[in-house]
Amino acid sequence: MSFNDEGKRYLACFRKLDDSFFIISYYKPKESWFSGFGKLDSNTQQLVNARKLLAGLDYRHYRDGVQDNLKHCFGRWKNITEFESYESGRNAESGLKCFVDDSEISYSYSFQNVKDSTTDYHLAIRLSTLRSVETFTAAGDRDTYIGNCAAF
Repeated sequence: MSFNDEGKRYLACFRKLDDSFFIISYYKPKESWFSGFGKLDSNTQQLVNARKLLAGLDYRHYRDGVQDNLKHCFGRWKNITEFESYESGRNAESGLKCFVDDSEISYSYSFQNVKDSTTDYHLAIRLSTLRSVETFTAAGDRDTYIGNCAAF
């Protein structure tokens, strides 16, 4: 899957049998944007001098053609030779967390539901197949939605 000329990637994902979709967008930084060097220590298997770059990932959800949710996940791209990944820390207030590497995007957060309890939302997109899986978990109940994505 490629990025546009500016290095931005968009994924539009559609649930089966539901009039809702979401768009994930993020920049993949150019090699020249990284500073410092990174390598894996062969003795400790720990990352030494990782090259990192601040970045963000946007999640926009639409229902019946109207945007009803927007979240922005801040994090850092890490570059270790040929492997690149993006990871955010978990936001203490919302529980928002995201991760991107060459094979998958994952995105999760928690929110207060209408029953005044907490719902945990988790999204995983497999980049090789562009298949999405959304999971909502609350009070022991779990709902899962399978969908397909298009990259542009």
